[in-house]
Amino acid sequence: MSDFEQSRTQAVRILGLFAAGSAVPVIAAGWLVQSNVTITLIGAILFGVIGLIGLRMQGRAGRIAVAQALTGQAIVLNAALMGHPMQLDMHMVYFAVLAMLVMTAGLSALLIAAGTIAVHHLALTFLLPAMVYPTTDLLFNIGRTGFHAVIVVLETAALAFAIRTRVRLQRADEARQQEVEEAAAKANAALEEAKAEKTRAEDALKEAKAATAAAAAARDEAERARKTAEEGAAATRAAEAENAAQRQRHLDETRFAVSVLISKLERLAEGDMTVRLTEDMPEAFEDGARAYNAAVERIAHVMRDVTHQTGSIQTQSGEIATAAEELATRTEHQANTLTGIANSLGGLTDLVNVVSTDAERARTQTEGARDKAHHGGEVMDEAIGAMDEIVSSSAEVRKIITVIDEIAFQTNLLALNAGVEAARAGEAGRGFAVVATEVRALAARSSDAAREIDALINTSSEQITGGVELVKRTGKALDEIKTAVEEIAQGMQTIATSTERQSSELTNVNTAIKDLDHVTQRNAAMFEETMAANTKLSDNAKALATLTGRFRVETGGDEDQAEWDRARSARRPQKAG
Repeated sequence: MSDFEQSRTQAVRILGLFAAGSAVPVIAAGWLVQSNVTITLIGAILFGVIGLIGLRMQGRAGRIAVAQALTGQAIVLNAALMGHPMQLDMHMVYFAVLAMLVMTAGLSALLIAAGTIAVHHLALTFLLPAMVYPTTDLLFNIGRTGFHAVIVVLETAALAFAIRTRVRLQRADEARQQEVEEAAAKANAALEEAKAEKTRAEDALKEAKAATAAAAAARDEAERARKTAEEGAAATRAAEAENAAQRQRHLDETRFAVSVLISKLERLAEGDMTVRLTEDMPEAFEDGARAYNAAVERIAHVMRDVTHQTGSIQTQSGEIATAAEELATRTEHQANTLTGIANSLGGLTDLVNVVSTDAERARTQTEGARDKAHHGGEVMDEAIGAMDEIVSSSAEVRKIITVIDEIAFQTNLLALNAGVEAARAGEAGRGFAVVATEVRALAARSSDAAREIDALINTSSEQITGGVELVKRTGKALDEIKTAVEEIAQGMQTIATSTERQSSELTNVNTAIKDLDHVTQRNAAMFEETMAANTKLSDNAKALATLTGRFRVETGGDEDQAEWDRARSARRPQKAG
């Protein structure tokens, strides 16, 4: 395992233990504030366990687990201090967590942690804002979330750039280290070959003691081999020195770039949008500096637009307030005038209603008299009809009496015949003769009763005829009375209808005036609500202006960026030379 991977593993171990140990102060904070104690306890222990699990995981998975454990502890700490004045200050812990993740040199872990923080803030701002901020003003909290998002994005971008640069430099250093190792291996091989040559030279020297010329030649050859070996060793040492110098140079450049970037981010966090990377950055960091300047310029442009729109909102809200105040004064004057008119019309309407009520009462009495006269005429007509029906019934009764008389005659005749037949029968027909006698007596009584009823009916018919004549004369008198009463009722109906129409029209006018007065009063109330809403809008605009006033922006950001680009282009040929 390389030193770089060992440093990553060591960082994961340190941060995992730190995440597990953070459960104690998080739980203590929840217990002291006495807010969400159960949630704090469960969340702190859960993320502490996740941190310990991350220690047993290898590579990227371990780095991501530890990053999520740290982020979760920060979220639980923020929730534990719900309602406490320090709740808003605890947002700095998120930025500290992102900075700590640079130790692992894990780009995926950093991005996932930043995404978790963004989703947490955005979701709870709408669902449970008290878990994130000490206030419940949704608009203000959205502005806070946007501001925090800008800082998180900038910090994440800077840290991601630093991590990526560190990984790239490490890979380049590993490649160079591999090249140095290969060169060292070649030098060692040359050295071994030189040693072998030296050994052979010594053997040749021993063998060539008898021949001085051959030994001298062999010695010269050995000397040349030794010089070659020494040159190879010197080349190896020079390569190692150059590699160390180059590594130190890259490290110095990285430290310089990171220190400059940190100073710029500190000024940016304080709201200074005019800060740019204008320093002479190393060539490896120029693209990152250009991207940083472009991002800050875009953010500054947005902040300038927000500031301009805030000023426009303040101006327009002031104009709306002036117009609404003037219109409210006019509406109040109009409402007072309409109230006076409504009161006058109310009195006149009451007077007309009294007259209409009296006329209606007289019309009702007249109609009652007319109805009574009409009813009397109907009663007379019914009486005349009843008497006519009585006369008709008398005629029918007379017919029935005639039939009864004939039946009595026939019954008497049949009883007589029955008596004759009973006499003929002798003793056997005596009982039947008694019955026949009784039947004859009954028939005689029926005939006498029929004659008496006929006489009574004749007398009643004469009396009914006289009564019918009197009733007809009474009916004519009632018709004349009914005609006179109907003429009077028609006149009263005309008077009552005219009075009622006048009362109805006055009532409609009075109702319309009251409705207009009510609408005017509502308009005045609405104008007051509008003025209150406009005042709140103006206050919100001032608060937004105060919030955006924390940022210092410049008007010539594009020219500064172009000037910086020209300076970068002018410096590159000098470096190449």
